[in-house]
Amino acid sequence: MIANEAGFEGSAHSLRHLFASIAAESVELTVVSKLLGHKRVSTTSDTYAHLRSETRDGVAELIESAISGES
Repeated sequence: MIANEAGFEGSAHSLRHLFASIAAESVELTVVSKLLGHKRVSTTSDTYAHLRSETRDGVAELIESAISGES
């Protein structure tokens, strides 16, 4: 899987959750919902739009480090 080659050690489900959590903070939930194949926007909102900014910032830093090759 491409994510593994990039150093992401989680499962495909974890990668989906990571994507959706980050996207839900900056993209309209209707768009994220459609990308994920949810029938209802409320499913997306209830599942992914719960991250606080501190958590989001921490995740962003981890992703940036992984992409840049820093440990």
